Amino acid sequence: LSQTRIVSVADREGDMFELFDLRRGHAGPKAELLVRAKTDRCLEDSDRKLFEELAATRLAAKVTIPVPRQRQQTDKPSTPGRPALAARNAEVEVRFKEVTISAPQKAQTRHKSPIKVWAIHLVEKNPPEGAAAIIWMLLTSIEVASVKQALRCVRWYCRRWRIEEWHRVMVTVQVPGGVEGDFRGAKALAELWRRAG
Repeated sequence: LSQTRIVSVADREGDMFELFDLRRGHAGPKAELLVRAKTDRCLEDSDRKLFEELAATRLAAKVTIPVPRQRQQTDKPSTPGRPALAARNAEVEVRFKEVTISAPQKAQTRHKSPIKVWAIHLVEKNPPEGAAAIIWMLLTSIEVASVKQALRCVRWYCRRWRIEEWHRVMVTVQVPGGVEGDFRGAKALAELWRRAG
């Protein structure tokens, strides 16, 4: 296990300065972070914010990434719904750069030092009709000094969809015979297979 690399992958809910600060504060081996940014952050070495800075960075590559099918979402009072979308491939432009993120100016963090991270920006220029364009800003503690390293992080982030599906299955499952329950952990999963078998 000492040679194992742990990478924690998170969607926009994981975009917290405090998470990267917590990692920085730990001594010894650390889990790596790969987080999709939600917040357009201030940078130490630029007058531009994060998204604008990366959009102005040299194009590194154009690649195709898989986008899984998306379920229909019904309208909510504050958010319009969307129709179900089939799985597809998206051609995206990839840019990456090391950046220094300023601490947010709120009571809990304003005294913190800035944090160096690598940012990977993906933009889909021509999405199919009815589909939202892929626009991702990935922040990571992993060094990204080449296209190969950037694409490795993108592949890891793309796997989160599969993980989310497994999580959805693990949390609440309807098995043959109408048994419903909370199936978390290996023992519970074995019990689920026993019941379904």
